Amino acid sequence: MKKFSFITIIFFLLFMPILADDNHTITFEQGVFIMTPAGTGAIYGKFINHNDDDVMITDVRSPHAPMIELHKTVIKDNTATMQHLHHGLYIPAGKSVMLKPKSFHIMVMKTKDTYDKSTPFIFTVKTNNGMITKFAIPTKDISHLKTLNIK
Repeated sequence: MKKFSFITIIFFLLFMPILADDNHTITFEQGVFIMTPAGTGAIYGKFINHNDDDVMITDVRSPHAPMIELHKTVIKDNTATMQHLHHGLYIPAGKSVMLKPKSFHIMVMKTKDTYDKSTPFIFTVKTNNGMITKFAIPTKDISHLKTLNIK
């Protein structure tokens, strides 16, 4: 019995770092959902890729809104247009991507009438490596857009 326990302990000491490999981790910092009175809005913040490999966020969903898209704002000739990122949002290994006004953002359309702005806005992202991560961020009204400072 002692031999089995010793072998088991050695196994876990040697292989636990591999088994517990958190090499599929992205985090979202400084997140906020800026919501308009009409129920649309955008998610801003900073995605950090803690992986050794690049990742692509390929899908975003929320129980609070039936329509969510990854967007990039492009300004040309003093006109801003939003481009839907059909292939996803690329985050290099060990790097971060900021979602901020006039840049990358997650567009939220048709927020459900049942969503209570005083509760966190919950959304889930899926990456090209199959990772699914859930986030909960505060909701602010559009007046907070001017003071938004994502670093």
